[in-house]
Amino acid sequence: MFPLQLIWFSKRSFLFFLLLSFVTGSLLSLLFSHSGDIYRSVFEPRKDAAIVNDSADAREIRRIEGYNLIKPIVSAGTTRESTSFSPLKMQLEGWIDSLKKAGKVTAISVYIESLEDETWTVVNREEMFYPASFLKVPLMIGFLQKVQKNPALLEEVVVFERYGDSSPNTVYFTPEKELVPGQKYKLREILEYMIEYSDNYASRFLSKYVEFEQVQKLFTDLSIKAADPQRMAMKMNAVEFSAMMKSIFNASLLNAESSEYAAEILARCAFKDGFKKGLPSGTKMWHKFGEWNHPETEFELNESGVIFIKDKPYLLTVLTKGKDMRQLPGVIEVASRRVAGYLDNA
Repeated sequence: MFPLQLIWFSKRSFLFFLLLSFVTGSLLSLLFSHSGDIYRSVFEPRKDAAIVNDSADAREIRRIEGYNLIKPIVSAGTTRESTSFSPLKMQLEGWIDSLKKAGKVTAISVYIESLEDETWTVVNREEMFYPASFLKVPLMIGFLQKVQKNPALLEEVVVFERYGDSSPNTVYFTPEKELVPGQKYKLREILEYMIEYSDNYASRFLSKYVEFEQVQKLFTDLSIKAADPQRMAMKMNAVEFSAMMKSIFNASLLNAESSEYAAEILARCAFKDGFKKGLPSGTKMWHKFGEWNHPETEFELNESGVIFIKDKPYLLTVLTKGKDMRQLPGVIEVASRRVAGYLDNA
């Protein structure tokens, strides 16, 4: 936890505290109170984005309001779970029930989507989880939006400084590498450390370059709903976790080149448990994990990413909660193995 003296109430500092609190497991966080839709974000809409749904035959076309002469389509997909995933969903539900009875977990949620035809299913959609370090993904997106407008920013050389306390007791999975204070780095390197090694200091440093309104807009356009304002804690479900990764795959918030670069960084994620242990060796994927470790709540370990089975892309998100963090990496490992096995035989 960090002392409140570190906070000052400018908009940029407010964003700084947002990332500070989430990535270190603090219960204090910012709330985003509106839902909206994904937008193509090289240009800013003149008004707040709105969703226009054209639903027919269980399909939904989502558009952005705010332009004068156009209404861009940002996604189109099915609104109902696919029956093709029904056997897998039943298997996962039975397995999850057995884990709960054995006391290994208190909650699990799983989201699976074929990114080729947008068929999907979700297990325990109503369960909510803390995003924690997963919020480095929208910070990366926000920073790369800045880079799209100013390409030189990525190669800018800065002296790296640490902000705040490292709070080692709140981090179960410590980074393999960390940036060195006082050393010069390109902003590209700091960005890559933030994602590849989940370096909390790197995320706090980069938060200086992304305005509060920009991050707020990202969450609004991703349709991520706010938590209870009285609780001052943000939680998300598996669909909302997945929306961040899908926006990169679809190049909805960034242009194609920036989205590809973001996926390349995520492909180098150094987290060696979970998906990496559960999927067959050599499986092509890009992913991010987040942990929530707070003495007043249960432990959480979450992972989401795009995996390729038989060269077909699937979005997989596994969110876990329990009283013993040591159990959770193995749970994600088994979940990903079960999903990959089913998809391989489909």
